Amino acid sequence: YDLPTCPDPAEKIQKRFRQRRNLGSRLMGHKLQMAPYSFPTKVGKDCTPLCVVEVGGKKLRWLRKLVDRQYRVHLSLDQLPVLMRSKELNYAVRGYPVGFKAPPSYTGLKEDEFYLYNHLKFTITYREEPS
Repeated sequence: YDLPTCPDPAEKIQKRFRQRRNLGSRLMGHKLQMAPYSFPTKVGKDCTPLCVVEVGGKKLRWLRKLVDRQYRVHLSLDQLPVLMRSKELNYAVRGYPVGFKAPPSYTGLKEDEFYLYNHLKFTITYREEPS
């Protein structure tokens, strides 16, 4: 699916990104796309807005359908899956939901309210080789 997201990174960067997909991802029909995020190593990075995308009309109705059907966005970093983790609830799952649907009892409105997850926070852990 083609979600309304930030524009693709520059072509020069994308040429470096091209990777071979394994047989499983080919059979599953997964399409790898380069994300617009940059992760400098061993450097903390504050919240950084990437872009502003306006969604309306058919795209908005389609996104509501994806949220209602509990679709998830899957990311990979160095060919490893990115997990959504909760220390409080002690779980980790692959990817993150497109959004969630809040019932009227939660919002106080007459109908369900749809919310999109548009802020991501990454915590990348690693192990250093002993010198």
